[in-house]
Amino acid sequence: MKRKPLNRSEKWCLAATLLCVALVVAAPIWWRIHNAPIEVWIPETKLPTPNAYDDYALASIQIRNKNELEAAVSNYGTGLSLKPLPVTPKKDIVVTETFAPLPKRQILQREYSIAEKTWLVSQNQAALLSIQSGLKHRCAQPPNMALFFGGTARPGFRYLFNLLTLRAQLQAQRGDVDGALKTLLDEAQVSIGLMNDASTAAIALRGDERFATTELQKLLPQLNARQTRQALRRLETLDAQRPTYVQLLQQEKRNTQRALLQMFQDPKWRIPFAQSMVDNRSEWKDRAQIVQLNMTSERSILNNYIEYMDVVVARVQKPFTKTEAPPFSADIVTSNLMNESVRLRGDYCRTQALTSLLLTSLALRSYQLEHGSFPTNLKALMPRYLRQIPLDPFADQRPLRYALKPLRYISDIRRIPTGRLVANRDYYPRAPSSTPRKVAETKPQFEYSIMPYTLYSVGADAKDDKGQPIENKAMRDSARFRYFIDFDKSGDIVAGINTR
Repeated sequence: MKRKPLNRSEKWCLAATLLCVALVVAAPIWWRIHNAPIEVWIPETKLPTPNAYDDYALASIQIRNKNELEAAVSNYGTGLSLKPLPVTPKKDIVVTETFAPLPKRQILQREYSIAEKTWLVSQNQAALLSIQSGLKHRCAQPPNMALFFGGTARPGFRYLFNLLTLRAQLQAQRGDVDGALKTLLDEAQVSIGLMNDASTAAIALRGDERFATTELQKLLPQLNARQTRQALRRLETLDAQRPTYVQLLQQEKRNTQRALLQMFQDPKWRIPFAQSMVDNRSEWKDRAQIVQLNMTSERSILNNYIEYMDVVVARVQKPFTKTEAPPFSADIVTSNLMNESVRLRGDYCRTQALTSLLLTSLALRSYQLEHGSFPTNLKALMPRYLRQIPLDPFADQRPLRYALKPLRYISDIRRIPTGRLVANRDYYPRAPSSTPRKVAETKPQFEYSIMPYTLYSVGADAKDDKGQPIENKAMRDSARFRYFIDFDKSGDIVAGINTR
């Protein structure tokens, strides 16, 4: 008997049945291939024993009165003051009495006296001993999985730099130039040591190395020939140990691959990651991202990240530009890892430029002490004072610019009362009928100083402004913040003027 051919609806039903069977059979196979174990060889980081990192980590835990330390350093030389802390100085050496820490709002508004700084340093002797122990050993940072997906990068280290800077300021105020110089060079050694085997995220913390370069620049006029040569030799040796930005990127690439492989060991890793992406303001966007997350294999995520980092490494080996982030379209996981790698190159180059300027300034000071005048060009500093002329990281590794011409700048700003009363601009009455409070009017008075020479880096815009420093003229109350290094402002990074 001849079989009756299938009609159209039966054909559709058969096709749908076969498709469902194929999906049921293929889905587990696809899912197993989709999440197949990944075998990637990543070179292990061999940590030294003993490791100075352990001593520095211990010191960061031992630090006491952290808010006061930070305020004492930040407000040094600002002239800001409130009523003194309730302590009783004993011959201005060590204050043993305790005091209740001020509220943070008040702490940030005051300048500390020598007695108060002495008390703060004396409370942190244990941390200082741990730091001294670490300076005897090599430092290498162990892989920090907390940096993965925006984790914290052990922020306690920043207080370690605050402690060393405060100690150096105190020693300089007391006339102990040798002690202040040693403390600041120790601080530079700690900062550079903590960059070994670190990732680019460490730069945000190591940016506090600029405290050491700033204070050394202030100390420069007080140094004699012996101290200048001592600082020059040690700082030049430390700078040679600084890892390059490419090395930091390669270390970050290895650390992140380890973190990804560790995360992939949990079969349900997508669930907490999806929960971290949820944003109630864009529900449909979140759903689309979660679907994309589940459809992307672990191997694709790892390959996308490696490909992106290879692009970044190739990009940062070219001359510096302000907009360096390479365009890259990838999975949602890799997109979360593309956060700071390129932007932080500017912070790295800024610290490198300040160190290069300081090295050259030390060499110029040493030359001037021996010859009675500054050289007409930087070539005169080689090889007696410098092994080579420090390079400008913002100018395609060309030497720093130098000219034997004086440069005037604002070194201090004071508020002078005019004798008139004006309405307080910061006063907001509760009722429209309230009368604004009257306060004494003041006007800024600028005090100028002269740099005997002009030494500078061209800065992030890579444009030679002939030594015109980066200047924010809107800052009419603080000379320090007037010359703050702002990449959005035009101008050069000038030695002795643009210090942070």
